[in-house]
Amino acid sequence: MKSQVTASGKPRQRSSLACNLCRTKRIKCDGQRPLCTTCITNGERCEYTSQDSNRKPPSKRYVEALQERIRSLESQLEKYQGASSSQDVDDSSRLDEPCDNSEDDSLSDDPNTKHRSPTRDISDRLGALNIGEDGQVHYFGSRSNFSLLKNSPAASSTVSSRELEEQAARTLDCLGLRVEVSDELRDHLLELFWSWQNTWQYIVVQQPFLDDLLVNHTGQYATPLLLSAVLALASRYSDRVELRSDPLDPNTAGNALAEQAKMILFYESQAPKVTTIQATALLCLREIATDKEALGWLYCGMATRMAFNLGLHLDRTHWCETGHITEQAAEVGATVWWSCYVLDK
Repeated sequence: MKSQVTASGKPRQRSSLACNLCRTKRIKCDGQRPLCTTCITNGERCEYTSQDSNRKPPSKRYVEALQERIRSLESQLEKYQGASSSQDVDDSSRLDEPCDNSEDDSLSDDPNTKHRSPTRDISDRLGALNIGEDGQVHYFGSRSNFSLLKNSPAASSTVSSRELEEQAARTLDCLGLRVEVSDELRDHLLELFWSWQNTWQYIVVQQPFLDDLLVNHTGQYATPLLLSAVLALASRYSDRVELRSDPLDPNTAGNALAEQAKMILFYESQAPKVTTIQATALLCLREIATDKEALGWLYCGMATRMAFNLGLHLDRTHWCETGHITEQAAEVGATVWWSCYVLDK
């Protein structure tokens, strides 16, 4: 603090911080704590408040250090963007390319990978897709070591989907939970589903589902789990008494089919597929419709998490171009992802 000489010849100290009242009135303050002389004389309440405006500005050395850091980062960024043809960047790019279990290196030899945009490089570093031995696409985030491996052990299921379906079928038979549905009743419920349910909450792509259910029987787009979930939800639109657990209670329509779907889901969730996600999303809607909101949101979270695991949130154009998945599979996957997104909102 600087000193001044008063009329009486005594030095007067200049306060570096005036009290709130003196600062407001713009009068001199001796800065005495806890009460300044002016406030004591006037009988006022004396308070001190530190303000950011009184902080010293950053030193010149600190500013220069920050500027040097910015220049260094900008230089590294320019060097990275301009070195796509160098060996180091080329090697790191190959690590981030989607991996498959085939013998050829067709994905790594793609000439487009040598001249990719910085945006593509950054997006690749967010994670990687991997095709397992069962042909199912899996997604590994950037923090997962599996995203760096050519042959990822986690990409292939230890138990095949067919084996899981057989285990679920045996359990249903042992517990007496298997529900037999006639073709006539199945077609009736499917018609209700396409007309009243799937039109406003688009989860199941109709044509691939029907083709697989009635003609192809590959299990790629129509499975016992998905069919059970579809029929369970569609039962709520039907007046057929045989669909009810309690003939006098319409709210019990489809309960047996829903229990069957849940039992199959218990097994199939070990190796989820796109149809697993669809069935889980439909169970979410049904549980919420039957006033079981907490359980419904649980199924919603499961569906979304499985969608992430299968990489449905990623652009699969590259995989279609290389022939690893069909355009129809990519379209169905995108539809399922956005249905999970809408369901969660």
